[in-house]
Amino acid sequence: IARRWQQRPVEAVLSSTHEWRVKVPARLQDVAFLLAIVLGISTVAMGCPHNGSSSALEVTPALRSSDADAESDLRAADQAALDGRVAEARDRYDGFLADHPDDPLVPLSRLGLGRIELADGNAEAALSQLDLARVSSDSVVEERARFHRGVALYLLGRHAEAIGELEPLRGQTTDPDDTQLLFETLASAAAHTGDHVLALSALDDLF
Repeated sequence: IARRWQQRPVEAVLSSTHEWRVKVPARLQDVAFLLAIVLGISTVAMGCPHNGSSSALEVTPALRSSDADAESDLRAADQAALDGRVAEARDRYDGFLADHPDDPLVPLSRLGLGRIELADGNAEAALSQLDLARVSSDSVVEERARFHRGVALYLLGRHAEAIGELEPLRGQTTDPDDTQLLFETLASAAAHTGDHVLALSALDDLF
């Protein structure tokens, strides 16, 4: 992929401030967001987006399993995702869910699988996984699931619902790439719904 954006939602919102409408076709914006997610696939296991070495188990210490095989299987799925081996990662996450359906680490596997589906352009499939991950008792998993669920809703054209998921996360993201994606998605979703006050507020937070 040559570059992160073909045209940024930020530019779409800024170009609309005089006529109060978004001039960039929605599908072009959707492709741009998918490109951003694909480029960010190394964060699928919630690690640092650039170090390529953090498993979900390292950043969610509250979630642990008494089953060593379950932890090993999840680490293998995480590593495949971190390495960009998307098909293998999907198979491994699916395998984890089949082999360990009641394990405490299931929400992590569903979150990872949701990110894989989202990066592969399967927003509906991603949403079904993220809906299940979102009810996790672990605050880190719950927040990450809500974040990616908001992006999935945006891609499905469910802009008001996307705003409902993403707006409460303002000020809670710590990774710069996540923060940028959050505010750009929120601004574009708001512009789609005609809420230009929220759109410009999100852009103000971004800059």
